[in-house]
Formats: sequence, C-alpha cells, structure tokens
Amino acid sequence: HSIATIMSSSTTVATTAADLTTRILNFVSTWTWRLGGFSFSMVLILGAALYAKQESLLYLPTVQGIPKHNRDNPRGYRSPSDRGLEHWFNIQIPTADGIHIHAWYIIHPKAIPAQQSPLPTVIFFHGNAGNIGLRLPNAWQMMQQLQCHVLLVEYRGYGDSSSELPPNEVGLQRDAQAVYEWISQQVHGDVGSGSSTTTTTATVKPSSDALQTRGVASFLDKTQLFVFGRSLGGAVAFSLAAQLETNSNNNNNNKPPLAGLIVENTFLSISAMVDKIFPFLTPIKPFVLRMDWNNEQRAAQLSRTPVLYLAGAR
Repeated sequence: HSIATIMSSSTTVATTAADLTTRILNFVSTWTWRLGGFSFSMVLILGAALYAKQESLLYLPTVQGIPKHNRDNPRGYRSPSDRGLEHWFNIQIPTADGIHIHAWYIIHPKAIPAQQSPLPTVIFFHGNAGNIGLRLPNAWQMMQQLQCHVLLVEYRGYGDSSSELPPNEVGLQRDAQAVYEWISQQVHGDVGSGSSTTTTTATVKPSSDALQTRGVASFLDKTQLFVFGRSLGGAVAFSLAAQLETNSNNNNNNKPPLAGLIVENTFLSISAMVDKIFPFLTPIKPFVLRMDWNNEQRAAQLSRTPVLYLAGAR
C-alpha cells in the first residue's frame, strides 16, 4: 500500500512538472513571437519612414537657429561686403529644369588691376544646413591662402536659390552642371563639355564699378578651374567631376575639364552611411533606400582629374 501511494504521488508530481514546463515554454514562445513581431514591425515602420522622408532627413536648408536667407544672417555673414570683400557678383543661374540657383562670385582684390595674370577660380559646394553666407569665413580664408577667386553656390531649396523644387540627388546634380555650363558660356560662349538645356540667361549684378566695367569673363580662366566640396558638397563635387570627365572622354578631348577636385570630410555613399548609423536597417536597405551619392564609385572613375582628399576629426 505504501509503495502504491508513493508511486501515485510521484506520478502526480511528474505530471505537474510536465504541465509547468509546457506552460513556461508556451509563455516564452508566445512572448518571443510577440517581441519578434514587434521588432519586425518597428523595422518596417522605420523603413517606411526612411523611404518616404529620406530627402528631408538628408537635406537641411534650415535648422533650428539658422536663418534660411542670407539677409537674415547675423552681421558679418549677410554678404561678402560684410567681410570687407568689395568686389563680387551676385548671380542667379538657370538650371535645366527651369529654376534658378543663387551664387556669389567673389573676386580676389589682387585681380582688380586689369594687367594682373588670371587667378584660379574655386567652385565652392557647401555642406549640409544653412546658406552660403555662413561659409564666408571659409571663402575668405581660401582666397587669402590660395590666392584665388571663389564661386560660392547655393543648392535648390537653400538660401536665396529657388525653392519651387525640393532638393534631391538629381536636382543637386543639375545645379552643379548648370554652374559649369554658365562658366563655359562666360568664357567661350558655349556650354563646355556638356550640352545645355537651359532656356533663360543668368542674372548677374556686380557690387562695384570696377566689376561693372570688367564683367565676369575677364576673371575666369577655365584652365585654372577647381571644384571644392565639403561633406554633402563633396558628393556634388564628385558627381560633377565624374560627369565632366565622361563627357570629355566621349568628345575625345584629352585635356582634363577641371584643374583639380578638392573634397573635405565627405562620405563613401549614402548606403555606407546607413550601414554605419542605422545597421538594423541594412537588411531592408535595398527595398527602401532611393538615394545613392556613390562617391566611392565616382572616385574610381576619375582617371585624369587630380583629387585632393581632406579629412579631420576636429
């Protein structure tokens, strides 16, 4: 009788333990599924947001505390004259898709006497956020150190450029091409290595009498044309340089279209940035990422354009 009782009790304990184990496994399985589903849902939501809003996440014409228009900047950043730069052209350049982008062509004082030898011109493509007025200290330093003219360019949607079309990769590439075509028109009366599709002319306003009598063309030497790009501007610069070199090769022109390309603290590609900053989005990246800006690929395409890479942690 005692043995039977013990056996019965053992069976009951074993059954209870099995039930408890089953319940625990079911609980773990249910919540693992729920958490997995929640994580998957969050990734889908973030992916959808990235697909729909990626341009607005990348391109920041204004950020908190930074004005959109140059005239609203703090004193010293509203125009080149604020920095003691007396000679400059205020320019609105037409693009292929019917808008205008704003630029300042700042002339080095050394070039005002007409007998001076031509100085290089640096096309300055700025980084993200803010207008070209905020880059005036950089332009001034560049002019002093390099003895050059600086053409500061604002992308569509930024500063005093047109805002009818929002900034995107194709749009910024068109802006850069429009700038190069405008320079070509000033120098040669043609459109350089590309083919122009603009139908309107640029508006050019000189800041001084000396410029009124000289005009833009007298300061431009296309054999000394450099392109500089910082951060996002580096991507714009790479794109322009690669396109110009491709066009030059197609025209059997052995002369490099640019004297040089300078990029500062730019990136390999948007895809590589996503891998670095949002690694959890890497698996769905091929389905949601529309932007490219593949600087790594374009850099490899440049065979005749000298390139200077600048990078720093501070």
